[in-house]
Amino acid sequence: MRRRWLPVCCMALLLLTWPCETALARERWWAVERIEADILLREYYKACSEGDAERARELIAMQNPYKEKMLGQWAKECGMERYDIIGLDAYQPDREESVWLIYLEYDMIVRDISVPIPGAETYALRRGEEGWEECSDSLSEEVKDAIEKIVASDGYTARIADVDRRFNEAAQACPELMEWALELIEVMQRHLTEEAAGDGDTPGGQDVADSTDGSGTEDTSVGAWRYTVEQGDCLWDIARKELGSGLCWTEIYEKNRDVIGEDSDLIYTGTELWIPR
Repeated sequence: MRRRWLPVCCMALLLLTWPCETALARERWWAVERIEADILLREYYKACSEGDAERARELIAMQNPYKEKMLGQWAKECGMERYDIIGLDAYQPDREESVWLIYLEYDMIVRDISVPIPGAETYALRRGEEGWEECSDSLSEEVKDAIEKIVASDGYTARIADVDRRFNEAAQACPELMEWALELIEVMQRHLTEEAAGDGDTPGGQDVADSTDGSGTEDTSVGAWRYTVEQGDCLWDIARKELGSGLCWTEIYEKNRDVIGEDSDLIYTGTELWIPR
C-alpha cells in the first residue's frame, strides 16, 4: 500500500513546488531584462556620443525618429564630445506588460565648455518582436497611470529638480553654457525643419494643434502652442517632450517668465504655458 501512495505523494509535492519554481523563473527573467535594458541604454548613449545614429537605432527603436541625430550628430555639430552616464534606475510599473520605466542621468561633455552639462531622460521601454523599443505612446491606461504615479512621486521629482539645480549652477559657473544651449537649439530646429519639411509636424512628430493630447492650442501670431502643466511636470521634462531636448527649458521659461515668476523650479499643475515653435 505504501508503494502505491508514493507516486501520488511525489505528484502532490511537484504540484506544490511548481508555482514557486515558476515565480522564481519569472523573477530571474525580469532581472535579466532589467540588466539588458541598462546595458542597451548605456550602449545607445555611447553610439550617440560617437555620432553613430544607425547603431543607436539598432539598439533601441525610439518613437522620436530624430532622437539619435539630436543626441548625436546634431549635438556634435555644437561641440558635444560624449555623454558620461552618472546614474540609471529602472522601475517596473506593470510586470504583465513587461514595461520598464528607466530614469537616466548624465553629464554632457562639450568642447570649450569648462563644466559638465547635467541632463536627465525618462524612457518607457519593452522588448518587442524586433528588439527593444520605446513604447510610451502604446501603453494601456493602467500602465500609464502606474508610470504617472512613479514620475509624480517625491523621490522622482526631487531627482529632476536636482538636475535643474546643477544645470543652473553650471550656467552660473560658465556663462558660455547658455550661449551654447541657444546655439544647440538653433541647430536642432534648423535640422528638424529640413527633415520634416512639408510634414507640418512638430519635433515630437505630432501636429501642433494636437501636440499636448488635446490641450495644445496653436498661437499663430507668435509661432507657439499652448501646453497645460500636468502633475509631476518640470520645465526640463516639458522641453524634452515638446521640443525634443531638456536643454530647451530655458527657452520655455523666458517665454513664460511672467506666468512662472522668478523661481523656474516652481510650476503649478493646470498652468498654461506657451511652447515656442
